[in-house]
Amino acid sequence: MTSAVETKDGDLNGMQLALALGNADNGVYSLADKIAKAAEAAGAEVLFMLPTAADDGMTAMLRVAGPPERFLQLRTTGPDMAVAEGDDIDPYLLRLAHASLDVLGRIGADRDNPTAVAEAIFEAS
Repeated sequence: MTSAVETKDGDLNGMQLALALGNADNGVYSLADKIAKAAEAAGAEVLFMLPTAADDGMTAMLRVAGPPERFLQLRTTGPDMAVAEGDDIDPYLLRLAHASLDVLGRIGADRDNPTAVAEAIFEAS
């Protein structure tokens, strides 16, 4: 992906992500695979990827382990990409990222305590 990259000054993870995305461009991987490989190389975890409305790119939400935990939004459109962090992230996508993590945490807790899940199901019926 030879492209223009927008990041804020001092955004190390954003720059690492952009560089990793550029290095992943070999014509073999899909855009989703490139984003996943770039996130891994930048030390981030992909929470979700959504196609753009015009279906000419992706928006991905990434989590960078902390402390403090941070989020990055990667937007690709055609050959261009932008990495946003903090207040520059779409607030709806940030809320979706937090909600996704909350649900995944609850699923993990349920797996660790199947008896409580069975009791909750029994009580609800």
